Amino acid sequence: LPALVVAWRLHEVLRQQVNPHFLFNSLNVLTSLIKLEPDLAEKFTEHLSKVYRYVLENKDNDLVDLKTELDFLDAYLFLLNIRFLGKIAVTINIGNEKTDLLILPLALQLLIENAIKHNSMSKKPPLRINLFIAENNFLNVENNLQERESYIASTGVGLKNIEHRYQLLEMQAPEFIKTKTSFIAKIPLKESQKI
Repeated sequence: LPALVVAWRLHEVLRQQVNPHFLFNSLNVLTSLIKLEPDLAEKFTEHLSKVYRYVLENKDNDLVDLKTELDFLDAYLFLLNIRFLGKIAVTINIGNEKTDLLILPLALQLLIENAIKHNSMSKKPPLRINLFIAENNFLNVENNLQERESYIASTGVGLKNIEHRYQLLEMQAPEFIKTKTSFIAKIPLKESQKI
């Protein structure tokens, strides 16, 4: 019984982990936009609201359908594009026939945040992130590797979070592969049990 209690508590902590720096950075961007571009500030606020609505609505869900996660990702990427001004390019190549598959809520946000944290970026060259579904229904999130010069040793908390959540759900483990030119996260998707 104690092991189950520990697992449940770990699950709750991991499920609710959202980087507080994201909110801090978003509010700083919003403050600047209010003075300079009020119309864009309004759109930014709407997308920030969508992001946090998604977090609140799905904080108790173990899995969500990929369409829901991608809708969230669209709002999240809008915020990132305003913040980084062309320094990040995300390509999503996922057919509609796969959007009923299930994924951990916020998994994509954690993976993109991980890529931003560990890589330098500029307009030339931007950080490029590609999302696509490979064989066996694995969602690949791949970014070009351009590690920061002032490299800070990674704690790996974000990736461990994803691994632990899959382990708690007794699903196939994700894979994380680093090559000389790229970092690839392979996230298993689950078939929907719709009746």
